[in-house]
Amino acid sequence: MLTRGWGPDRSVEGNNKRNQWKTVDSGPEGGLMLNSDLCLAYDNNSIHQECMEKNNFNNRRCKSLQNKGKSINALTAQCCAWTNKNPLIKKGVIEKTEDGKVDICGA
Repeated sequence: MLTRGWGPDRSVEGNNKRNQWKTVDSGPEGGLMLNSDLCLAYDNNSIHQECMEKNNFNNRRCKSLQNKGKSINALTAQCCAWTNKNPLIKKGVIEKTEDGKVDICGA
């Protein structure tokens, strides 16, 4: 889930009560998640995002604003869920290859 990019997929098969998340990166096609799945890792935090943009994406200045967003919802979200590779490397979720590249599914 963390190595993919996700975007809302609304009114699946014409049913406006059926909304989910689908992969939107350049990795292999397919993959879906429900709100309850993605809420385990993501939230919609526009205040943190604004701080990151203002501070050239230096998270040290914006760290206090993390984990204060609202749960994402495929029905109403105007965002996509992406993860920066650097925290995943630091936590050992993904590793650099021998040539120094990162093998991450999406781009």
